[in-house]
Amino acid sequence: MAGLYWAFGHFFFIQQIANILFMVGGVAAFIFAVWKLFPRLSTALIGGLFAAQWTPLHHAVWYTQIEGWYVPVFALSILALVHYRQQRSILAMIGVGITAALVFNTRLQGAFFAAALGLAPLFVGMIDWRSRIRHMAIFGVIFGTIGILPWSTRNYFIEGYFSPSTE
Repeated sequence: MAGLYWAFGHFFFIQQIANILFMVGGVAAFIFAVWKLFPRLSTALIGGLFAAQWTPLHHAVWYTQIEGWYVPVFALSILALVHYRQQRSILAMIGVGITAALVFNTRLQGAFFAAALGLAPLFVGMIDWRSRIRHMAIFGVIFGTIGILPWSTRNYFIEGYFSPSTE
């Protein structure tokens, strides 16, 4: 959002277009997650109607607030989690780590949810313990590197402390 403000100033029409694109993307991510869990056209259509009609899934597009972006990113993280549940691969865990970092960097209130995504290997089943630990470590490296480290570095140089917990 800051990039849009930097590039276009406070020309809210650009922000509204971005909000619409994110809303459509969030609904599409939700529909695809439903499809991957229950691969039936009727279920996907019901999920799509739910996602399109349930107001909290798409914030009002005329607001130039981060909520217009936060919910679609959240839906993308759920899609990544569903994909990981089905694939149980390192590549799928990398996707979970990236989307968790996006949730965290979009709005810090999602920190506990984003961190909890890293526990997915404990619940997907059919992975041996060595693979579970490896997948959780991969998540930790990705989430720490592109999720936590940028904010902590910013806090160190701007505020004078590495993270709020260092006070």
